[in-house]
Amino acid sequence: MKTPRPSFIRTGLNDYVTYVCLVFPAICCVVILANFVFTSAGTMLLLFVLVLTSLITTLIAGIRFISILKIFHDNQEVMGVISRIDFYRDRGRVEFVYIYQGAKFTSGLSIMKNRRTAGYQPGDEVFVLVDRNNPRKALIKDLYQ
Repeated sequence: MKTPRPSFIRTGLNDYVTYVCLVFPAICCVVILANFVFTSAGTMLLLFVLVLTSLITTLIAGIRFISILKIFHDNQEVMGVISRIDFYRDRGRVEFVYIYQGAKFTSGLSIMKNRRTAGYQPGDEVFVLVDRNNPRKALIKDLYQ
């Protein structure tokens, strides 16, 4: 059986932490370009801070994606039920309940509001990928694939 793999694009569009960490470097690039256009030499300290924070946020996005890859690689797929979903502007949180090895767990994810995530309702059944080593860590499979 083929092991499912997460899509980097779907992860970036649905996962709030990854989205913010990918958008921030893009914003920094625009600020750097604007700084060069509107000033003669640019402010070196500003440029240094923007480049450094861009590298850090890109690293965080990479670490987040690797942790999602690990859950996809070493997981147990179970059925779960969405217990709560809230949105504020473009971001939100989905909480879900699942049973793993006879124990009931509740987990949640910070998500971006889009067509896919806005369709979820409390009571919806979803496939949940549970980390075998830490059953409290779980993902809704459909958000990342």
